Amino acid sequence: MRPLLLLVLLAASVHAQDALVLNQGAFGAQNGSVIAIAGDSATPLATGRIYTQGLAYVSDPVPRLYLTAGDSFSGTSRIDIIDPATGQLAGQITDGVLNPRYLVQATQTRAYVTNQTYDGGASFVTRIDLDAGTAGDPIPVEGTPESLDVVGDRVFVALGAFGGRDSLAVIDVQTDALTGYVDIGCAARFVIGTYGTAWAVCPDTDEAVAVDAATLTVVQRVAFGVEIGDPNGIGQDASAVIGAIATRTTGRPGLASGLAIASEAGVIRLDGLDGTFEIVPIADAGTRPIAAVGVPNGSEQFVLGRPDPDNPFAANGTITVHDSNGTLLQTFDAGVFPSFVATDPLFGVDAAPGPVASGLDLAVAGANPTRSRTALAVTLGQPGPVEIAVTDVTGRTVAVTRGARGAGRQRIALDVSALAPGVYVARVVADGASASVVLTVVR
Repeated sequence: MRPLLLLVLLAASVHAQDALVLNQGAFGAQNGSVIAIAGDSATPLATGRIYTQGLAYVSDPVPRLYLTAGDSFSGTSRIDIIDPATGQLAGQITDGVLNPRYLVQATQTRAYVTNQTYDGGASFVTRIDLDAGTAGDPIPVEGTPESLDVVGDRVFVALGAFGGRDSLAVIDVQTDALTGYVDIGCAARFVIGTYGTAWAVCPDTDEAVAVDAATLTVVQRVAFGVEIGDPNGIGQDASAVIGAIATRTTGRPGLASGLAIASEAGVIRLDGLDGTFEIVPIADAGTRPIAAVGVPNGSEQFVLGRPDPDNPFAANGTITVHDSNGTLLQTFDAGVFPSFVATDPLFGVDAAPGPVASGLDLAVAGANPTRSRTALAVTLGQPGPVEIAVTDVTGRTVAVTRGARGAGRQRIALDVSALAPGVYVARVVADGASASVVLTVVR
């Protein structure tokens, strides 16, 4: 049996959809760009950009791409705001930013961006007003801030890049104040929020560290046994794996279920709930490094940025698309150093479902679509009997399980390997309430 997903029936091959690949370009040059991947096509979306570090797709209040540009050769620091429909410049933020690195949307009208200084001054995080297109006052942080993500009402900032600090900075979204640091014992460049947890990805120790967002304590360490991250030290070490649709307490939809992490052996898929992982082998990962990884919403595919191995900052790279087993499906031409993949307008937004009046929360915690196995994240307000029923598109029940469960959040595994390809609904009944999610099974 199995959980949830809805809508259209998928064929055996799921095309990558709405993946945006950032090509950083070279220092001092105007050769940065963004490429939109959809199905069998790759279309340049924004060309002629100065050296660009980060890419964020913000869907509210209007769809926009935010490109963070900090070129020390030209002395340029700015955030370019691009209209994704035309690829043209729709706005620009220059005041209040200095060598901006990565940006994440926190609410409908607010985002945060990391800034690094190279002259001995304090690096900082800046709040961005998405309505006005302006930056707020700097929030100084120690270390070298890189990736950041939102979990609940807190922003977690990775500080470990380029000899920085072995900790995460914590910023209160309500007050824009730095509330402290969480020592994680390793140097993280990327942090991903999922299910109430901030996962820090540490290339120096080849592990991921889970920080509970409520208690601000390290609750788990996962060692991968292979070298992770981009060997050039520049690209995207990890991204969110989108596998569930839930509702945040703010009313914004949130998407994610785990992490996809670049490594010398391929792509590591890390479960955001229990920390289990698998390594999906990519045949040439050892000779053509993976500098960026993304998982398109609703698919089991990987979109990878692959810089030229000999001249990463001078020659054009490639974009490769792989299935869930690592098999190469497509190759596209890229620009100079493809270093970041954004795969959904809500990329980077915390996916922990918000509470409902009944005390019952439900989300997908595994692959969706899936070929064989997935999982549900179920939160119960109190202990008691739980029924999970899976039905097909005709309403026929194809699987049922019943049992007693404790209160709180738990992961329930589902095996759908015996089901025919198609769309199914998983319905959970507990404590006099019910919730449903949709699941797609593919072969």
